[in-house]
Amino acid sequence: MDVHRRTRTIVNRRLLTVLFGIALISHIDRSNVSFAALDMNRQLGISSTVFGLAAGIFFIGYAACGLPHAHILERFRSHRWLAAMVGLWGLSCMTLAFVPNPALFILFRFLLGAAEAAFIPAAYTCMARFYSRSDLAGATAKIAAASAMASVVGAPLAAGMLQIDWVGLVGWQWLFVLQGAPAVIIAPFVARLVPYGPEHARWLPDANRRWLLDRSEQDDATVDLAGRGTSSTVFASVIRMRRVWILGGVYFSVNLGFWGLIFFLPQIIKSGFSHLSSAQVALVSGLPYLVALITMIFFGRTSVMTGDRRWHLFGLLLGSGVALFVALEVGSATARIVALAAGIALSYSAIGLYHAVTASTLAPNVRAMGLSLVNGLGLLGGFVGPYLFGWLRGITVSNTIGFYLFSAAFLVGAFVVLIAARHFPAASRDQATALATPEPKATAL
Repeated sequence: MDVHRRTRTIVNRRLLTVLFGIALISHIDRSNVSFAALDMNRQLGISSTVFGLAAGIFFIGYAACGLPHAHILERFRSHRWLAAMVGLWGLSCMTLAFVPNPALFILFRFLLGAAEAAFIPAAYTCMARFYSRSDLAGATAKIAAASAMASVVGAPLAAGMLQIDWVGLVGWQWLFVLQGAPAVIIAPFVARLVPYGPEHARWLPDANRRWLLDRSEQDDATVDLAGRGTSSTVFASVIRMRRVWILGGVYFSVNLGFWGLIFFLPQIIKSGFSHLSSAQVALVSGLPYLVALITMIFFGRTSVMTGDRRWHLFGLLLGSGVALFVALEVGSATARIVALAAGIALSYSAIGLYHAVTASTLAPNVRAMGLSLVNGLGLLGGFVGPYLFGWLRGITVSNTIGFYLFSAAFLVGAFVVLIAARHFPAASRDQATALATPEPKATAL
């Protein structure tokens, strides 16, 4: 086994496994509100509009704190901050079980998002230091797969937890307590398990560490750098980069449809199968995510095998939009759920591929800030989608207009990928050339 493969194997086992576990916990904690809503909304008097606001406000906190987190991580070059944020989001999730009214529920959803915002810049910047550019796409795709895996695992867990009625707490309260606890438990160990870079990884043999550091220098040499400087000059450079705004704009559109579907899926299923209990609805909700996990693996592999990203991303977003449109046109509830599952599965795959594109397209010296801004812009869509869907559902007592909204969001994302093609490298073999193409100097939008 050569040094490249040996290094990748070690890093996969010691680092990627840990990051995947943290990502899994974060996605469970942010999306478990969709299952809790089946009983919680009635007990707390939460309307569809207020639920959409509470679900989406997570992303306002996320977007607001992404850049500050990246700044702190870059300044102090330590993941103790990430460890503190993991503990904070676990406590915020657990606290949701005890809020007495919608206002406090919205507040702690905001805090949950603010804390979780630290993970993406920390994880992706860390992976960029431990993986060669050729391996980075596969690593980021595995982290992105944690989202689908979290839903596959979270659905049956939610089904069981919703049936607990013990020591004065009902099922939806136990859901928040038991799913928030793992983050609190692992928080003290995160700083040691997730080193800042190869030079801080005690578990990495010297030969592999030297290879990683040398390879990192070679990879960086192929990338157009915006210039090295203080974090303030890097930030100024990032906000003037057209590429960052285009990446963020597409991510906004995709997340508008994606998170609107995720947060309301159990309620959508309940409206079509009213005879099912909350626990049964939670189980059925897990089926689209199981399909999504399979499609993510499949399209991730075909992307690597063919070297293509642009057309994969375009096709997945186009397919998502068409599937949701079909869900509106079919007559039976079962066929509608099948079409909905296809839309969710394809959108999951698109997001997984999108993370790989953004992580490898941005230059190393602007990657942390750039990723934070892209995610901040994109995840604003995670607020708009659930809120608009909840509002439309409340005034129309129907899911129809919301489905049209989500379908249009995916189609717009596909269209932008098509017309802004140079910002989405078509293939890994020409990626170095694409990256080396100078960004138009500080082009403001």
